[in-house]
Amino acid sequence: MCIKMHLYSIQIQKHQKIVNIMDTTDLKVLTFNAATMALSFSELEEVLKILLLVASIGYTMQKWWIINRKRKED
Repeated sequence: MCIKMHLYSIQIQKHQKIVNIMDTTDLKVLTFNAATMALSFSELEEVLKILLLVASIGYTMQKWWIINRKRKED
């Protein structure tokens, strides 16, 4: 059994009409997922992990500073 799948448009017949299954939203999601998968297999992933770590530490330090400033005002 041979199943043919077209990347841009998968079509099925229903009541003598051709119905497109994939639309532009599906293509956007497919592109986003492909880019994410390509990024996860690259060495750039390590840089992004470090940037995320630095951003989360900075966010935590900012929140601590705001909490301590509010305590001193009260």
